[in-house]
Amino acid sequence: MSRAVFKSNEQGQVVLFPASLDEKVPQDSPARLVNQIVDNLDIAEIINTYKGG
Repeated sequence: MSRAVFKSNEQGQVVLFPASLDEKVPQDSPARLVNQIVDNLDIAEIINTYKGG
C-alpha cells in the first residue's frame, strides 16, 4: 500500500491575482463603463474574417 503524499501549505503565500478583479475596481470607475461598452460591441463581422482551426 502506498503512502499518502501531501503538498506543502504556505499560509503566507502571496496571490498573483485577486479571486475576482471585479473586487478591485471601484463601483464608480470609468473602467466599468468601458467594459460595458466593449462587452456590447457587435464583432460578428470581425469574427467572420477568421478562418477556423
